Amino acid sequence: MVVKKKQSIENVEQFCRYVDQLDKISEKNQQPSLDVNTTTIIDSIEKLVQTKLTNPDRTIQDALKSAASKLWNACVSRSQRKQNEPKDIQILFSRMRQVACDVITSSWKDNTQARHIECLRLYNRTAKSWRDASDLDKANKCYDNASNLADLISDRAMEEIISDMEQDEDQAIKEKQEALTSAYTFYMTRSQIHWESNQKELAMTSINKVKRFLEYLPAEIHNVSMTQYNNAVELHKSKNYDDAIVWLKECLEVSEKDPNRQVSKYSRTLRLLSNCYLEVKNVDHALNCIQLANKSYKTSPGLVLQTKIYIHMNREEEVNHSLVETVNHPETNLKM
Repeated sequence: MVVKKKQSIENVEQFCRYVDQLDKISEKNQQPSLDVNTTTIIDSIEKLVQTKLTNPDRTIQDALKSAASKLWNACVSRSQRKQNEPKDIQILFSRMRQVACDVITSSWKDNTQARHIECLRLYNRTAKSWRDASDLDKANKCYDNASNLADLISDRAMEEIISDMEQDEDQAIKEKQEALTSAYTFYMTRSQIHWESNQKELAMTSINKVKRFLEYLPAEIHNVSMTQYNNAVELHKSKNYDDAIVWLKECLEVSEKDPNRQVSKYSRTLRLLSNCYLEVKNVDHALNCIQLANKSYKTSPGLVLQTKIYIHMNREEEVNHSLVETVNHPETNLKM
């Protein structure tokens, strides 16, 4: 037992020395460098981390965390220089960031929201670093860790908000909302990444996680619905109408929770949904959507689409009435 403890202390001390060596190399070489010393030190640090650098001694544990934070800050400083670094340099600093992230997150022993939020930030930033270095496997592992933390943060915050509401604790509710905001930011970023990677279903899954607690973040409802709408527009342009319908229905569901909902945008979403239904030959649903759109906010394009649907349904009387209404609408121009 004594031998193991001694070895643990030696490993932590060695880790701190390695970090100091990297810091000196960084100060000496202002431009990115991939020398033998740097790669050797990082190789050694990674091996040390695999031994699980933990120690019950608070002083030693604090020294370990301080060294890891120093390593993390060095990576942050490097990324802020906005240099067009070669891929091998990006990988090198991603490895450094990963080591720092792993050590810092494992050194925290408390189970507080503050700790979870900070770990979420570290994993999220490390994942981005790996993405920039084009290592998607390592990026996804970090994103998975971050996702688990975001789930934990949001679940706990929602439970505590309900309790605080019952006790009328306004300040406490505000703190929980800040926790939810960190989870919200992660889920929305993750959804965007999935979308850009053509993983549409995963993009939807991430946004749906946000929907669980949007009622506690009313200011974000508009942003979520606009993201869903813009994704649907892309799908519509690529003639992927069935998937566009799914996103538009989700958009409408979210926008209905918005206390500041703009009827013009609500009508616009219904018009696009109607158009998608028409493209997949679901004329009844198309008519229902456009009637709702025109009822909430009548526009010239909405009346034209309504006329078009009536033509598809061979409803001559409604076609004539809709045409007259279109012509008399103030937005209708001569070309239309």
